[in-house]
Order: sequence, then structure tokens, then C-alpha cells
Amino acid sequence: MASASLLALLVLIAPMRKFLKNHPVVEAGFWILVVLIFLSYQIALATNIIFDKSPSKKIDVWVKQKVAYTGKGAHLTLLLNGPRIDYQRQILNVRPEVFDHVKLGDQISLSVHTGALGLLWFDGSWSKVPFDEKRP
Repeated sequence: MASASLLALLVLIAPMRKFLKNHPVVEAGFWILVVLIFLSYQIALATNIIFDKSPSKKIDVWVKQKVAYTGKGAHLTLLLNGPRIDYQRQILNVRPEVFDHVKLGDQISLSVHTGALGLLWFDGSWSKVPFDEKRP
């Protein structure tokens, strides 16, 4: 997602390069703004976890997709589906221990928190659940 945003930014900047080169103060302000926008996402995620006082809750979900990609380190993502997940689908970054032990179609129980900003986050506690015929 960050690489797509960066690519879009570069495409939008291309026509402005000549203007920015002729106005160094505007160029400096522009790049400071770009950095702050990218940092704000990370700050929001950290704020969501740090100031979250909600108790953990267990949710049963099904693994619909596993995605591993690299950039600055490995990113392991599960696409989950379940009746207690907002919008019926949730993309969740997980640790390698979880990613390696689950398979597509597995039903797992995750310990999650709602977050101070309402962004669901996974605290690392999980277990496999016996197969349930009532899955969506």
C-alpha cells in the first residue's frame, strides 16, 4: 500500500518539478508535508494500540487468504472472514508463528482489541478451533 501511494505521489509530482525547483522554500515545505502524511499513518496505528484500554475479546474467523510480501522485512497478512468482523472481511498482519501454522480454510480464534481509534488489532493470542459447519 505504501509503495502504491509513493508511486501515485511521484506521478502527481512530475508536472510540479519545474515549479518546485524554482522555489526552494515551497519545495522544502512540500517534502516536509509529504513526510508528515506518511508518518501520520504510523502515529495513528501506534496511538490506536497505546491508548487502547478495551479488554481483549475472542473472535472465531476463517482464513480466506494468506499473503506474504517483503520490503523492509517480511509482512505476513491474513484475509479473514467471520460473523463478528466488521464488513465481514478483515485484513490482519500477524506474526510468523501464526502465519506458518494456519492454512486456507482453517477456523481460528483470535484475541483482538477494538483500539482507541476503533481500528481492530491482534494481540498475538490465537488458537485453532474445531471445524464448524455454520461458516459463512
